[in-house]
Amino acid sequence: MSTKSIQWLQKSVLQTNVEYSRYLYDSLEDDFSVCTHYVELDEKHFPVYSFGLADLIIRIGPEILRLFNLILFNQRRENEFSTHPELEKEMKNIQQMKEARRDDFPDYLNAFSMTHHPLTQISVRIKTLEKSIVPFETQKRRIQSGKDIDVVPWWVDGYNGLRHRVIEEFSTSATLKHALFSLAGLWVLHSLLDYDIGMLVMRKSDYFDIPSFSS
Repeated sequence: MSTKSIQWLQKSVLQTNVEYSRYLYDSLEDDFSVCTHYVELDEKHFPVYSFGLADLIIRIGPEILRLFNLILFNQRRENEFSTHPELEKEMKNIQQMKEARRDDFPDYLNAFSMTHHPLTQISVRIKTLEKSIVPFETQKRRIQSGKDIDVVPWWVDGYNGLRHRVIEEFSTSATLKHALFSLAGLWVLHSLLDYDIGMLVMRKSDYFDIPSFSS
């Protein structure tokens, strides 16, 4: 198969994945809207938790990883496989993490910063609250070895909390705040993917404005 044929096939696969991701995002946002019919989207309700919010967070997590993969895959395709050596190294590391069934979210964040504006510096305005948040903002956490690491709270406490510690931490994991921030994170990735592939019409959200960048 020629190089052009391979590139055409990869582009076709990418477009199919993008269309599916758009459909899935709309479905997730609709389900979030249903949750807010019962719990008003207000900062004072951020600690509220429910099975509906838990289900939403669990479904958003894998889609976050899939969008990371799509964006980085497209970056590699556009560069005709002559990508930055460090990015190739990080992508191989991510694959090893997948095979070992370890959390590859931090590695995606690192790989993403090699090709895009750092996610920790991208904010999005929540229309209902009339305020901006940084979905991928990190916090310092001390792990068992005594080392301080940067973590994204809704990923560690929300998604991973529900996956691995649901009995002990359900009330602090399945919260409105974690659902909102994870959906906002997914929205940011969708917006960046649309920009990367040159979408003429950017998608719209009922909850979020177009992301903005800070230095």
